[in-house]
Amino acid sequence: MTREEGCLLWLTLVQGLGNRGIEKLLSSFGSAQDVYDAGYGAWAQVVGESLAARMRERQDPERINAHFKRVRQMGGDILTRAHPLYPKALAETPDAPYTLYALGDLSLLQGELVAVIGSRNMSRDGERAAALFGAGLARAGVTVVSGLARGADGTAQKAALDAGGKSIGVLGCGLDVFYPPENEPLQRRLAREGLLLSECPPGTPARGWQFSARNRIIAGLSRGVVVVEAGEKSGALVTAGYAVDYDRELFAVPGSIFLPQSAGSNQLLRFSALPALGPEDVLNTLGLDTKAAPGPKAEPLPEGLNAEERALCQILRRGECSFDDLVEFSSMEPGKLNSLLTMLEMRGIIIKTPGRFYALSGGA
Repeated sequence: MTREEGCLLWLTLVQGLGNRGIEKLLSSFGSAQDVYDAGYGAWAQVVGESLAARMRERQDPERINAHFKRVRQMGGDILTRAHPLYPKALAETPDAPYTLYALGDLSLLQGELVAVIGSRNMSRDGERAAALFGAGLARAGVTVVSGLARGADGTAQKAALDAGGKSIGVLGCGLDVFYPPENEPLQRRLAREGLLLSECPPGTPARGWQFSARNRIIAGLSRGVVVVEAGEKSGALVTAGYAVDYDRELFAVPGSIFLPQSAGSNQLLRFSALPALGPEDVLNTLGLDTKAAPGPKAEPLPEGLNAEERALCQILRRGECSFDDLVEFSSMEPGKLNSLLTMLEMRGIIIKTPGRFYALSGGA
């Protein structure tokens, strides 16, 4: 670590200083080293006495070196804006973090990066779409970026790794904190097979406001952002907003007008996003190779279905359907349809979701 990098690291460790405070200091003194050498009186004139006092308290070379060694001992790296591997696309965005903590393969930062994000509470079709885009983009050599959240994020990232590709997980907590807890196996896998990034020092717990801040990094790293599914108040819409602000390509997967999980992503299609019906739409728009990106693949239906059962399953391949829709699409009498659905559910071929909607099960 160079002296300039060490001085930048020192500034990021001063609680309450933040990006704006660091920017003021750098504008006033020229470099992080010059800030370090300026002293309390000069700092106080720029950021006030309270922050200047915290800067002086943190101005301890041994403490800074110990922090750096701790990160290295856990196998991680610290990328300041002065580091040659700091991602260029992110550095060019407003409010880019002055420090990134990294664990994994840093070479992924030099590749083609596309974010796949969405709702934490996915519909079954949303889950299938997240996996489709994660795997399809990965097979085309794109590194999938996401926030390792439950729902669409984790599904897309796991699919990318399962397809033999790569993924970058951007955390809203320290690299050694597992959040959400159920994604711990995936987080450990990303550290081995992909890359984890965070602007939070190790040990930082998960806090709500940090996830909104994390979203700007996801958008800043990526050439394009794909919103698989998002409700009206989904955090994915925050990332979409950053994508627009940063002049990134924004895509949204069209969803059912009857699903609340699709309300926000469908609105994006109305105002700013390009429709993405498969990975090829994203790859073509970005000018990337589409040869290795498969489109949606229909799994074979279970054996032993009669003609009416097969017809129902073919309808459900399009997505979840209400009972009334199935009556209309199948032209069956309600009583007969109800009997067939009950039998298919008992055999594990379909599942019934809240609101009396039906969908194919994971094994069908």
